[in-house]
Amino acid sequence: MGKSIFFSKIIILTCLIPIFAFQKVEDKMFSPLAYTLGFALIGALLFTLTFVPALSSILLRKNLKEKHNPIVLFFENGVPKLLAIVYRNQKKSVLIALAIMILTFTSSKFLGTEFLPELNEGALWVEAELPMSVSLNEANTISNKMIDVLKEFPEVKQTLSQVGRTNDGTDPKGFFNVQIQVDLKQQKDWKRNITEEALIDEMDAQLRKFPGIVYNYSQPIRDNVEEAVAGVNAAMAVKIFGPDFQVLDSIAKMAKTSKLPAPKVNINSDAKADEFATKVLQNQAHQKR
Repeated sequence: MGKSIFFSKIIILTCLIPIFAFQKVEDKMFSPLAYTLGFALIGALLFTLTFVPALSSILLRKNLKEKHNPIVLFFENGVPKLLAIVYRNQKKSVLIALAIMILTFTSSKFLGTEFLPELNEGALWVEAELPMSVSLNEANTISNKMIDVLKEFPEVKQTLSQVGRTNDGTDPKGFFNVQIQVDLKQQKDWKRNITEEALIDEMDAQLRKFPGIVYNYSQPIRDNVEEAVAGVNAAMAVKIFGPDFQVLDSIAKMAKTSKLPAPKVNINSDAKADEFATKVLQNQAHQKR
């Protein structure tokens, strides 16, 4: 019994190996699940092989009646019969197994390379970078004007804005950073027959009327995960490090003026204390993978 339990746990732990190989957004979202489940299985295995037998010997001494489980009996009777059929038809069994493997590897090329598909969170995360010299009062004024523009769209349910850094102090951003969460109505309740991409384009066209502001459109959860992965709240980022700020600035300008094949890409450079990061702020809805 102990051997079968041990190998069954090992098989389950082996299935978690692909999850440990994830990177970027998938790694941040699924690796905690894999670690938690793995440690739980290892702990359960140790208790099963040590504590449970000792406790069973104490509590299960008297009045024991063995009962037959119909499900277990079905497998006990069915598996030997299936193995007997396989042994009698070895060549056919090997050919069938090879055909299934070939079909599996052939169909894998149609799966694509993106493990985590684009999820619709039912909300938009609009980030606006104002000039760094803007004051708090002016940032609040512009933020309220942006909210008024966004509320004019009938697809918008409600909005929530934030100016500057978060309360926990983990974001080193000033008043120039304005973030707005735009909760959308369910798409079945939209009066206009448009897509979310078209809605973002219309919002961007209206918000562009405020000069000197760089916009980025994403979704709340995805934006936070991407910032946790790369330290930059963008779908794609180019980070340039070095001791000479002038050299970094020239390289960043070269990267900024380079031609990118992806459509609808906004490029913005961000200078911080010990690094100069060139952020490629790309509309999530138009990202091509």
